[in-house]
Amino acid sequence: MKSLFKYVKQEPTKVTLVVILQLICSAFRVLNSLINVFILNSLIKLDFQAFFKYILLNFLLFLVMTVFLISEQVLSVKTVQFLSLRLRQDIIEHIENYSVSRFEKNDTGVYTSWLTNDMNLVEENGFNNLFSMVQIFGDSVFSLIALIKLNWSFLPLVAILTLFTLDYLSLYERKWPAATSLPVRKMKRWLM
Repeated sequence: MKSLFKYVKQEPTKVTLVVILQLICSAFRVLNSLINVFILNSLIKLDFQAFFKYILLNFLLFLVMTVFLISEQVLSVKTVQFLSLRLRQDIIEHIENYSVSRFEKNDTGVYTSWLTNDMNLVEENGFNNLFSMVQIFGDSVFSLIALIKLNWSFLPLVAILTLFTLDYLSLYERKWPAATSLPVRKMKRWLM
């Protein structure tokens, strides 16, 4: 993770712009949910004037949110590509410093793998996950703020359900390797 931030620090303006756009999109998503709550409340109260007002507001918000989401996606992809390019350049510089005898120890396929397959893994599991963490953090913070503004008494219930969900998933996570190893063993026997 430390080496990942090395490349993020090389392009602080691009990364910061992506993070800001992600936080804005998170705020829009939560605002959209709040407007949906107001739509439902006005429908329950049979206040059709408020209902249509909130529908129109939700539609306008959706249009603005779409522009921001598309901008964020495009900028995020370009930023990840740029960060990956920096990483590839560092790998190539590192390989250039090899002596001929050290370079010939590996097949050219190994170096090609470093620059393609391994870079794809770094993009997916590194840079993209970093931006996903920012989005999840933004969604969570804005959702908690909205929850506190609506009714703070839901907060303990949400905390308990969150802990229960995480604990429940961790129980299944421990059982997954055993459950998936049986089909893999059967597949091995079938192939051999």
